[in-house]
Amino acid sequence: MLSLRNPQSGAFAGRLNYRNVIGNGQFWSAVERMGYFGLVQVTFMILLAIGLALFLDSRNDARRHLGVDGVQHDHPAHEPH
Repeated sequence: MLSLRNPQSGAFAGRLNYRNVIGNGQFWSAVERMGYFGLVQVTFMILLAIGLALFLDSRNDARRHLGVDGVQHDHPAHEPH
């Protein structure tokens, strides 16, 4: 059963738990790995999002400048009177 009390003394073990974790090399190795993963992942996702946004925007700019909207106008919905 999990408890916040030290099994030997019965005292609150909160600070002792933190002290044990901070002194554990596996904890710091995991923090380093997660930091590296987060840095790479966030950087990659931002670059991908910017690239996609620029690509989509460049296509819209080309269509605006050329007067092409990608829709066929063979049968207009509303004809002027």
